[in-house]
Amino acid sequence: MNRSRYTPPKPLEIVDANASTVRYLDRSTGEVTSGRWSVIADTERRRLVTPDGASAVLFLNEYNGAPLKYSSYQHAVSGARDFVRERISADFPAGFRLHDLRHTYAVHMTLAILRDVIADAVPGDRREDWMVDRIASAVEMVKFSLGHASEASTQLYISTAHRFLGIPIGQFIGEGF
Repeated sequence: MNRSRYTPPKPLEIVDANASTVRYLDRSTGEVTSGRWSVIADTERRRLVTPDGASAVLFLNEYNGAPLKYSSYQHAVSGARDFVRERISADFPAGFRLHDLRHTYAVHMTLAILRDVIADAVPGDRREDWMVDRIASAVEMVKFSLGHASEASTQLYISTAHRFLGIPIGQFIGEGF
């Protein structure tokens, strides 16, 4: 099968990006735009490409190179959920959905930031960027990571985080398993 790399229509080339902002060039107009990841419209986000022209979209359809549809992700998650329920633990939630992974990510990221797990894993010169002195700072970082405009949305996502505060960090992140 001859596969070509997916390129979105009217691509926007990423010039520079970090955890909170992105600058991109619209080659058709020569205009460079800067913005926070959390406020960039989905239509623009799908048009972003890396400097070598590759799509910045994480998951692409292997047959046509287009970004995967939500239903494709949900199908994969449903299959994994059913596998776990049948072969590992029948107690795994039967109604587990793709969106639940976003909540799980939010809780894990909040606790990993709060407990300095990420700070311990990054190079020394970046350690301070990931250290927080209070939960509100961790929530703020996760808010940007999820692309939420409102902290209230993020708080809904991490409402179960308190349940995991007493678990030893090695057990929480799965060390030794």
